[in-house]
Amino acid sequence: AIVGGGPSGLSAAYQLRRMGYAVTLYEARAELGGLMRYGIPAYRLSREVLDGEIARIVAMGVTVHCNHRIDGAEGFRHLREQHDALYVALGAARNKRLPTLDYSQPWVCDGATFLASANAGQPVALGKRLVVIGGGSAALDAARSARRLGHEVTLLALEQRAQMPAQAEEVIEALEEGITLVDGARLDGVTEQGAAGLSLACSRVAFVPGAQRGQFTLTPIDGSGFALAADAIVTSIGQDPELSVLGEGFAAAGGLLKTDAQLATSADGVYAGGDLTSMARFVTEAIGMGKRAAQAIARALQQRA
Repeated sequence: AIVGGGPSGLSAAYQLRRMGYAVTLYEARAELGGLMRYGIPAYRLSREVLDGEIARIVAMGVTVHCNHRIDGAEGFRHLREQHDALYVALGAARNKRLPTLDYSQPWVCDGATFLASANAGQPVALGKRLVVIGGGSAALDAARSARRLGHEVTLLALEQRAQMPAQAEEVIEALEEGITLVDGARLDGVTEQGAAGLSLACSRVAFVPGAQRGQFTLTPIDGSGFALAADAIVTSIGQDPELSVLGEGFAAAGGLLKTDAQLATSADGVYAGGDLTSMARFVTEAIGMGKRAAQAIARALQQRA
């Protein structure tokens, strides 16, 4: 059984089916694809290509259950009892949030929510002027999608332009599309100004990256405060796995699900990969992990036979 129909789960399903194993794939959403469908805009990943590739995998004889969420120890225990091995590729679905923002306000939106709605053709109703906070590819996707929807977009990033996690060409294309980049700065607070919208109090910072992805130190620059005008804010500052849905019995490592070199978890017969276990956060990496896990599962099943 495979839990999660994103790039890593689909990759594992493809590889295991090629080797002749019966594969059942469980996906919580209505369609397969995960981040590739709900996170990456169609202008970057053609839905015709995505649908065609997924259809090829399903046509190999993979049994698919969409709208089927597996949550908690009981759900995973039941799957483990019914199958010889389990590959878990739930992704990273818990959005990181800024402590300076009240996310109950209608003018604040998570980047993942914004992208999923925009990709589904049902964009979140926000005002004309958007400030997107973040410097990674997901933030660029949100900003560029918003620009395509007719918003005036400012991208606010902690990093200097050369330090941003997003690929350099993404930033160049965003600027060419009319997005304003304010780099090396952070949000300090927000003031509502009635019909005039929002006033975002910001300040310049010196950003120093840490030894690992996601680690950094900030040094505020005295006297560097400034304000941005906006109607709404979209935050896209990263996502973490939601490990609590797995229940007890799974070892964690720094907020990720812990696996060994064979992608096996601490639970017998359960393997995991993708964003659930890695901070790499690339589709190609997730696909590779699905392949490596499939090979490890096949070796384990052959030794057991």
